[in-house]
Amino acid sequence: MKEPMIIPYQTYEFTLKAEDEIHLPAYKGSAFRGGFGAAFRKVVCALRRTECGACLLRLRCPYAYIFETFPDRQTEVLRAGTHEKAPHPFVIEPPLEQTRVYEPGQSLSFNLILIGRGNDYLPYFVYAFEELGKMGIGRGRGRYRLERIEINNEQIYEASLRRRNSPIVKLFDKVDLGKSPFKHPLTKNSQKTKKAVDGLPQR
Repeated sequence: MKEPMIIPYQTYEFTLKAEDEIHLPAYKGSAFRGGFGAAFRKVVCALRRTECGACLLRLRCPYAYIFETFPDRQTEVLRAGTHEKAPHPFVIEPPLEQTRVYEPGQSLSFNLILIGRGNDYLPYFVYAFEELGKMGIGRGRGRYRLERIEINNEQIYEASLRRRNSPIVKLFDKVDLGKSPFKHPLTKNSQKTKKAVDGLPQR
């Protein structure tokens, strides 16, 4: 009998603060997902006029892995050749509150779930959501500022520290992510992720 496949994942709570008046649709997920893809590509893509499938960098490109996820040739699931694309390694859970208009200074939160190797790309998600805040979301393109990120109510990112050129990921090695076999403590990648996030351009 084969052992059950364990899929590691982690949920990150992002908190934003409106800088302009933000108008969101009834289903807020469409506003976040629609702009996020463009922001992610803007901050990571080296050859923006090239389609991912024809790009020489696609096997090492964060955008190609996140949005044009090609199956790993070594995996037993979704083996390359039988599946053209694999499921995207992230899920955005939009705010469930009924509020649709956020005034300047008002906060809103959403969850980002990263699956498997998607956790290694957390720094790129941080940078992309910051860029999306500058681009604006919703009707009228209202801008926001990324304030903090939490795991299980433990803060791992604080915007004010980043603006002061201080380390911004502090708790990867301290947060207890629970004993569920479907959660992964990120022990192998915590230091690599910390260095990568700390190395993002300062605002």
